[in-house]
Amino acid sequence: MIPFSSAAVPCRAAGTRRAAVRAAAAALAAAVSALVAGPAPGQDFMGSLDPTQQKPGVSTSVSYRLYPEAEFKGSGLEAGIGRTSFRLSALPWKDGNESFSVSASGGLFRVDTAEPMPGGIGPFPARLWTLSAGLGAQTDVGRGCVAGGNVNVASSSDDPFGSFDETGFSVSLHLRIPQGDSAWLVFLYYGSSGGELSRIPFPSVGFFWKPCEEFQALLGAPFLMLNWRPSKLFMLNFSYFPITSVRLRAMCFLLALLIHAGVSFTNEGFYPAGRRKKTDQLLYYQKEATVGATLFAGRGAMLSFTAGFAFDREFRMGAAFWGDYERLPLRNGAFVSFEASFRFS
Repeated sequence: MIPFSSAAVPCRAAGTRRAAVRAAAAALAAAVSALVAGPAPGQDFMGSLDPTQQKPGVSTSVSYRLYPEAEFKGSGLEAGIGRTSFRLSALPWKDGNESFSVSASGGLFRVDTAEPMPGGIGPFPARLWTLSAGLGAQTDVGRGCVAGGNVNVASSSDDPFGSFDETGFSVSLHLRIPQGDSAWLVFLYYGSSGGELSRIPFPSVGFFWKPCEEFQALLGAPFLMLNWRPSKLFMLNFSYFPITSVRLRAMCFLLALLIHAGVSFTNEGFYPAGRRKKTDQLLYYQKEATVGATLFAGRGAMLSFTAGFAFDREFRMGAAFWGDYERLPLRNGAFVSFEASFRFS
């Protein structure tokens, strides 16, 4: 987790209005990229909100998560689940508030089972891929306001980019309007595939509030993010993104080590090639409690180990959260995950 500040200091006003707004947006971008879990729409929606506050360079991360075999409730059949993911982002050019960014990511969600998909429509896909690539840019539009946008092409399926029905795109636009030491943030997101917000235009507005260095908040409709650092060694984060993405994390800094614990509710969506309706998705829901440690190895390298317990997890096949769907609950189980990240300037 990237802290908002290196130490807790008394509340004070920023030097200039523009500097305060840029700092607020940089803090927001860091919080979102660290707090939003999985390939949810929130990453495209806000994850690269202010790339100009990063130094030119390349950031990359790889992770692996393993679940022991668990039984599907009511069937007696078991499933072994594993996740592997990779992400690459680069800021090749910036000039003040003008910037250009590129990103690419890939993920493999492995499900080893003889259980058919929910609704009995066929064998469960053994490999579910999430592949995406995107471009982003932003510019100063005057009076301290900064506008930007991102375009992303992605496919979440057992047959990625196999046809137009398994291929999607997302477009996000944002505008920052300074208000003293804080800022109004206006967003518009549309994604054609994956997750609960697929094919739904999603306008939103938020207010970034920073009364002091120890506390910052993004109060939005309908999302919420809070960061509180009561001491130099301790930090607490909370985030909510519609419809069912919630995360709470507590962190303690010990020299080059970050100890963290938390709970989260997550989901992700796929478009299997053999589904009956083109609008249906195979969704995976999970709640989890975790504890772990991250080592800051220097020169932009971080290594992380996490152990957790997953509960209230299930697969659904149908029209996402609010529509008709068939359920396939999976019993609770433990997991372990490893992650390594690097930055090259």
